[in-house]
Amino acid sequence: MGRWQIPIGWQWAKAPDVALIVGGGTPSTKNSANFAEKDIPWLTPADLSGYQEEYVSRGKRDLSKEGYRDSGAHLMPKDAVLFTSRAPIGYCVLATNEISTNQGFKSLVLKGGINPKYIRHYLLTSKKYAESLASGSTFKELSGHRMASLEIPIPPLEEQKRIVARIEELQAHSRPSREALEVIPDLLDQLRQSILADAFRGFLTKEWREKNPNIEPAKELLKRIRADRRKRWEEAELEKLKAKNLSADKLKEAFTNRRKQYKEPTQTDTDDLPELPQRWCWANIEELSDRLQYGSSLKSSKDGQIPVIRMGNLQNGEIDWSDLVYTSGKAEIKKYALSPDTVLFNRTNSPELVGKTSIYRGEREAIFAGYLIRINHVPQIIPQYLNLMLNSPFIRQLCSSVKSDAVSQSNINASKLAYFTIPLCSQKEQEVIVALAENAISRVNKVKNWIASLFDALSNLDQSILSKAFRGELVPQDPNDEHASVLLERIRATQAAQHTKVKRTIMERKPLMEKMTKESLKETILLRPEESFSFDELRNSVPADYETLKDALFSLLDEVEPSLKQIFDKETQSIRLVRVKS
Repeated sequence: MGRWQIPIGWQWAKAPDVALIVGGGTPSTKNSANFAEKDIPWLTPADLSGYQEEYVSRGKRDLSKEGYRDSGAHLMPKDAVLFTSRAPIGYCVLATNEISTNQGFKSLVLKGGINPKYIRHYLLTSKKYAESLASGSTFKELSGHRMASLEIPIPPLEEQKRIVARIEELQAHSRPSREALEVIPDLLDQLRQSILADAFRGFLTKEWREKNPNIEPAKELLKRIRADRRKRWEEAELEKLKAKNLSADKLKEAFTNRRKQYKEPTQTDTDDLPELPQRWCWANIEELSDRLQYGSSLKSSKDGQIPVIRMGNLQNGEIDWSDLVYTSGKAEIKKYALSPDTVLFNRTNSPELVGKTSIYRGEREAIFAGYLIRINHVPQIIPQYLNLMLNSPFIRQLCSSVKSDAVSQSNINASKLAYFTIPLCSQKEQEVIVALAENAISRVNKVKNWIASLFDALSNLDQSILSKAFRGELVPQDPNDEHASVLLERIRATQAAQHTKVKRTIMERKPLMEKMTKESLKETILLRPEESFSFDELRNSVPADYETLKDALFSLLDEVEPSLKQIFDKETQSIRLVRVKS
C-alpha cells in the first residue's frame, strides 16, 4: 500500500483506519416543513462553490428536526472533515460546530487525535486522485465503498502539527499576492465593457469625426442597405423560378407575383433609444442581415471530420477551440458550413450568458450547433463591428429584458434577435471603431493572460509546498516522535473496545428491514413496472439505508455488461436510472 515513498515513522492508511466515513441525506424538498431558517446546520456542495474559508458553520438553509429525522443526514462533530463526493468532487472544509450534510459528501470524523487541518490539506491536493476512484458514466461520484479505498499518508501526531504550521506560514506569504491578483480580472472585465460601451456610443471616434466631417450619413447608408437587401432577395427568387424551366411569359408573371411577397424589414422605433452622434442612426438586425439561421440539431461525437461550434465555444467575442465535438455528416456540413467573418449569436443558455456573441474568423473549417444563430449580415456592415456592438453593455441589458426563462435556461429566438437595435455609422467609421476597439481589447487580454500566468505560478508554488508536505520533505522528522504505526495500532485497539458512533441526538430513524446487496437490488429493479426512475424513487421503494443502497447501485453501474445506466433527462433537468434491455 502507498502512493509514493514516505519517511520512516510514517504509515500509509486507508480512510476507515483513521476516520469514520459519513454520508449525508436530503429530506423531501416538496415539504417546506423539512427546512428551517435556523435549526440543524446542513450543508450542500453548492454552498461551497466559491467558498474560500477553512471552516464552515452552516449552509444557506438548515434542516428542521422533522427534516433531519426523515433524511439520511447525520450530525457530525466540530472539526469533522467535510469532503464533497459529487457535483463536484473535491471541495473540502472543516466543521466549526456540529453539522450535517446532504448526500453529496463523504465526510471524515477523525479518530485518535488525527489533525483535521492536515487531512483537509491532503484532500484538497488529492482532488484528481479522488476523482480517479469515483464511478459513474453520466457524472462521477465517490461512493462510501470507493472512499474507503482512499489512501492517506499518516505522519506522527506532532509532525502533523509541524506540517500544518509550516504550510500556513508559507501560504501566508503568498496570500497577499493572491488576494491582490484576484481583484484584477474583474477590473479588466469592467475595462473591456467600458471600451465596448464607448464604441457603441461613438466616444472612441469622436476626434476622428471632427477631422472627417464629410462622411456619409448613416441614414443614407441604411437606404442603400435596404435597397440592396431587396435586390439580393429578388435575384435569389428569380434564380429559383428559372430552375423550374418556365416559359418566358410564365417566368415574368411568376416573378412579378413573387416580388410582391417581399417583406420590408420593420423600421426601428427610436423614441426610447439613447441619442447618437450626428450622422449616425439606429438600425435593427433584420435590416442589417439577409437571414438569421439556426444551427445543426444533429448529435455530435467526440470524433469526426470537422468541429461543431457550440455555445461553450463562444467566449469573450471570439471562438474558443477547446472542448470540441465533431461531425462527419455531409448534408450537415454543406448546410451549416461557416464562412470566415461570420457572427454567431447564442440563443439558449443560462440567464447570465444567453445572447453572448462571437465572430468566427475562419481559423479552421467548422459548422455551428442548434443553440446558435448565424447572422448573415449585409455587405455594408463590417462583421467585426457587428460583433462589437452585440457584445456591448447596451445589448447585454437588452438580452436580460427580452429573454424567455425556463428551468435553469433562457432563450432569445431569431424573431426577437431581428428587432435588436444597434448604432449604424458609415463603413469608414466602422473600420476605425473596429481598429481602435480591437486594439484596446487586445491589450486588455494580454494583461489578463499575464495575470492568469501569475495565478498559475502561485498555484504551482502551493502545489509544490503541499507535495513536499505529504512526502515528508517540508519539515524535518523528529526521532523522538511516536511512530504513526503506534498511533494506528492504538486507534484499532480503541475501535475494537468501543465502536465509534456518529451522533444522532435529534430523533432516531426507523430500523431497516433487510440487508441490501447488489443481487437483491438488481432483482428489485427488474420487478419495477417503469423503465426509468430517479434515485429518490428507487430509495423510497427499497428497505435499505442511503449508503448501502448507493454502494449496491454503483456496483451495478460498474458491471462489464450493466443492467442499468444513468441518463440526463433534459425535460426534468435531473439524472435518471434506466434499465438496459438485454
